Amino acid sequence: MDAGRHDAGPVAQAVSRAAERNRVPADLMLAIGAVEGGLMLSRVRVLDVDDHVPIAGVLELRHGAFDSLARGAALMGESELALRSDTDLGTEAGGAARARVGATPTPPARPAALWA
Repeated sequence: MDAGRHDAGPVAQAVSRAAERNRVPADLMLAIGAVEGGLMLSRVRVLDVDDHVPIAGVLELRHGAFDSLARGAALMGESELALRSDTDLGTEAGGAARARVGATPTPPARPAALWA
């Protein structure tokens, strides 16, 4: 699917815009959205603040070992609730977070004896 086509639906268009702005392949974002189920989210969501697993955007940012929801909110300068309620904003945050995964590698831990 070519997410950049003018006749693409609103979800594909939002993914295409977020992918382009963040230099992430749109096909990758669409594939993640298909696997996670985020392609089925409505663009504006009424939230249940007590959701057991809060999610945001097509990539379904969430809390976990890598807290993509918090990371996306920080990168966008928005609250997690804003990302969760506005799927396009959450998708943009997902693109920003995805673009930065692995961008600044952490050097491997080395025993102090190796530095002496």
